[in-house]
Amino acid sequence: ATVADALTELAKIVPAEQPADTSDANGMEISGGSSSQGRRLRMMEVFNHRIYKIFGEQDDVETINDQYWTIRAEELAPEELAAGHEDRLIHVRHFFRDAR
Repeated sequence: ATVADALTELAKIVPAEQPADTSDANGMEISGGSSSQGRRLRMMEVFNHRIYKIFGEQDDVETINDQYWTIRAEELAPEELAAGHEDRLIHVRHFFRDAR
C-alpha cells in the first residue's frame, strides 16, 4: 500500500475541517469525504514538534518507521492549493528562548 492509498482511506473516515481554514500543499486530491470538491491531504514525519519529512504519494507505507516518529496527516491550506508557478512556500519555525 502507498501513502496515497492510506490518505484516501483516511479522508473517508475523518471529517473535513470547515472550508474557511483548510487545504493541502504537497498532497493529493481525494474524492469523497464530506467535501464535494475533494480533499488534498499530505502525510509527514514529525518529531519533537518539527516536520522532518513530507511523504510522496507513491512512497510505500511499509517503509515508514513509526517507532521514533509521529506520523501526521493534514489537509493543505487553500493558499497552498492556489499557488501559482512563481509563488513560493516558505517554511518557518518560531521559537522563544528565555534569556535568563
